Amino acid sequence: MPTASKTITFILPLHAKRACGGVKVVFEYANRLAADGWDVTIAMSAAVLWRRMSFIGKIRALPYYL
Repeated sequence: MPTASKTITFILPLHAKRACGGVKVVFEYANRLAADGWDVTIAMSAAVLWRRMSFIGKIRALPYYL
């Protein structure tokens, strides 16, 4: 009988430049789950960061979003 894949995705509502508060807790959970053999993905919203970027910054970042 095949085993179910152990996969988890954390979706964060903000883009964090450094780990603090709830973001730090999510990173800690992700590290411990990955150590136990889980396939962990962390997704962060780029919308907040995108709105704060200058026009030149958006042009430079565009290839990462395509």
